[in-house]
Amino acid sequence: MAVGCGAKCAKFMLIVFNTIFWLSGAAVLGVGIWLRIDPSILKYQQVVSIDSEDPMLEYAAYALIAAGAFVFLVGFCGCCGALRESKFMLGMYIFFMVLIMAVELAAGILAVAYKDKVETQLKAYMVTSIKNKYMTNNTIGAAWNLVQYNHECCGANNYTDYQNSKWSNASGIPVAPTCCKMPAGKDPDKIQPVNYQVCRQEASSGTQPTQLHSKGCYEAVKAWFLNHAVVVIAVGCGIAGVELFGFIFAICLCRGIGDED
Repeated sequence: MAVGCGAKCAKFMLIVFNTIFWLSGAAVLGVGIWLRIDPSILKYQQVVSIDSEDPMLEYAAYALIAAGAFVFLVGFCGCCGALRESKFMLGMYIFFMVLIMAVELAAGILAVAYKDKVETQLKAYMVTSIKNKYMTNNTIGAAWNLVQYNHECCGANNYTDYQNSKWSNASGIPVAPTCCKMPAGKDPDKIQPVNYQVCRQEASSGTQPTQLHSKGCYEAVKAWFLNHAVVVIAVGCGIAGVELFGFIFAICLCRGIGDED
């Protein structure tokens, strides 16, 4: 097939952008794997999973892994189409790029539309998990202990979330140990509060806290996830830019390719 100067330039740029596209796919794949293997993130997911039977964040991580793998395949199709100057493969590449951009746009719109609803459900679930699921010797308890220790907070709203909870009723203790001031250490499950007795008295009486963390964890956890979301957003914006340029160069190359003899 014969291609003009403009098409040759488009071919070169398409190969360059597809190489970047491949790397961005590797980045998405890496972020997805990171969300599934990082111990601290897994514990935070235990705290904010709205439904234990429907682990939304776990599905999101697997979706990122699948998206990264799909990007590899699409990038391969684009590179092969450019190198072989195949209108069919370039057409497939353009179709997949449109599909990917449409899915990304839909995901962004849904994220904005359901943001407030998700936040409301998340806060309600955090309170429910304290009331019904928190125990010092289970995974939910370990997750909450890590969150409360790291952010020096207690409960979702505040320490009163522990009132009439299953754990508090069974143990007779008004708040978890990690709701109190703790000495420095790496594992909150293996260290004890500085003054647990005073902390418990403050929780029971509602007096001005000196040993008890009075703020809730919801805002702290929300801020923690937003900070970590910067990584995902940055990767997503980078990929969107690469996709747009790849889409444009693929169209230019496809239009510039002459008919086969």
